[in-house]
Amino acid sequence: MKAITYAGYGDPSVLDVSDIADRTVGPGEVLVRLVAASVNPVDWKTTAGYLADYAPVEFPAVAGSDLSGTVVAIGDGVTGFRIGDDVVGSVAPFVGAFSELVPVSAAVVAPKPRGLAFTEAACLPTAGLTAVTCIRAVAPQPGDTVVINGAAGGIGGFATQLARSAGARVIGICSPNSTEYVQRLGAEPVAYGSGVTSRLPDLDPATTSIVDTHGGEQLADLVALAGDPARAVSVAAPEIQNLGGRYLVVAPNGGDLGELTEAVASGRVEVAVAQTFPIRDARQAYEYLRAGGVHGKVVLDASSW
Repeated sequence: MKAITYAGYGDPSVLDVSDIADRTVGPGEVLVRLVAASVNPVDWKTTAGYLADYAPVEFPAVAGSDLSGTVVAIGDGVTGFRIGDDVVGSVAPFVGAFSELVPVSAAVVAPKPRGLAFTEAACLPTAGLTAVTCIRAVAPQPGDTVVINGAAGGIGGFATQLARSAGARVIGICSPNSTEYVQRLGAEPVAYGSGVTSRLPDLDPATTSIVDTHGGEQLADLVALAGDPARAVSVAAPEIQNLGGRYLVVAPNGGDLGELTEAVASGRVEVAVAQTFPIRDARQAYEYLRAGGVHGKVVLDASSW
């Protein structure tokens, strides 16, 4: 069977289309025939070795984390899924998704709604669940303000929509060439740059939350905008904890993922696909995402190898 593999850490050039032994299903797992996958920043960072201390990789490794496809086998102890079900999910930690057949824990898989395309579904597990975790943590009420640092990225785009659906006003900090995109998502855009917090509109600290997906030297100023530092969360900067805020680590969860897929299928949340690549062009997809300025998600089409 075919897979996107790498034999050692490095830039996207280490990725290859390889023939590997057929992968089989284990206890508690479903085996999924891959239809689409998405590329996340954590994928190229894992391949580059930036996360080696947190999630070391055994080589040769199959790249990738997020997937959608069809169940072709079911492991012992699995209930709730049948062969032929279309599903969405992710593997952990950040390796193993980009192959023709993918064994994945049934606990982190959700049914793909019939009206949701495989390409859209594959975009949801990492970025979408991270956004859900962030917005749930700050729990905006109607009329509150949520400032999202990195609003144009995969996580930020979902977080913007989720905060807006909760009735919050959203201020989206983004690059200058992303302001129109962030505005389309329903946020008030403010461009990155020196003194960014001084360029934000007047905010009531009592009703303001901070969601950071980007990090940066302005983090302390952003946390200070919230009257309660506990209403400032980050998935990009662990040092937020030194400022009284919370650093969030997101774990895959099939239940939350199912709620998110239904929200997309019903039209309450939209998936922005920035670019789709044939899976054999995974190197180019990694380079495209690594270059920055991507509005939405990068998808790999696994219909042909």
